[in-house]
Amino acid sequence: MRLILLVALHLQLLVVNGQLTCPPTGLICVTPTAYQFCINIDGKILLVGSRTSCPPDQTCDSTTAFPCVPSETTTAPPTTLPPTTAPPTTVSPTTAPPTTVPPTTAPPTTVPPTTAPPTTIPPTTAPPTTPVPVTAPTCNQTANFPGPRCDQYYHCLQVMWWWDYEVLTCPSGQAFDQTSGQCANSTTCVTN
Repeated sequence: MRLILLVALHLQLLVVNGQLTCPPTGLICVTPTAYQFCINIDGKILLVGSRTSCPPDQTCDSTTAFPCVPSETTTAPPTTLPPTTAPPTTVSPTTAPPTTVPPTTAPPTTVPPTTAPPTTIPPTTAPPTTPVPVTAPTCNQTANFPGPRCDQYYHCLQVMWWWDYEVLTCPSGQAFDQTSGQCANSTTCVTN
């Protein structure tokens, strides 16, 4: 009951400025410079809430989304300019006279023969080769295999009932030859 009485105090039922319906915007001008929210009930305008005044230099217009509009709004009529047409332009065709280019002949060119100077290639010395690291063999027979240096080799031998190896060194000026499995004369094997 209190709620209905409270709502009744905030709502007013009137006819404003001769209007009998609330505009679609839900706002109605109650004075030339103030507006209020409204709804239509049984053909009458029900005002809701309190009156809101427009800022200075603005008036109320209930047909716009924002009810306060500048006081002096003048709209200039659209300006229509007369159409302008340029006179038609006629281009007359022109024909250029044919051009004749006389043929040209270049004089023969003589190119003297050239001889390349002799090239001297300096002798090259092969850099010392770094031996590929060699791992010790797995022995299962009597044989020789390349050793850790070019002048060394692994000699596989049977010791009692198992196989073992020993590292042997070739005499000076010799290296291990993989093909023959023995030491052979060599000029490329340099050891320190």
